[in-house]
Amino acid sequence: MVGLLEKYDESLILWRKKLRWRFPFYLKKNITARTMPKLSKSDVEMVNRKNQFDIAIYHQAGKLLDEKLGSQSYVFKKQLSVFRIMNHYYLRLAAYRRRNN
Repeated sequence: MVGLLEKYDESLILWRKKLRWRFPFYLKKNITARTMPKLSKSDVEMVNRKNQFDIAIYHQAGKLLDEKLGSQSYVFKKQLSVFRIMNHYYLRLAAYRRRNN
């Protein structure tokens, strides 16, 4: 099993199925609206060179995840939709509790 942050919900629902979890609700923390400063082209090239193996693993993991997601049934897509709706309300409930405690 692999998962990617960009497809966090999809990864969780795959793991839920595989590991027989209940819905794995989560809270978002440490989220910032700040943007990162732009890197120069040479800095980006250097970072890519130094991390070439990590980048290759990331791309391979993305391919595997996309293949796994592509083979899922309509039921998976429904479960994903239900999970996203339920997790949205879970987040709102948690925020409400924080405000009122």
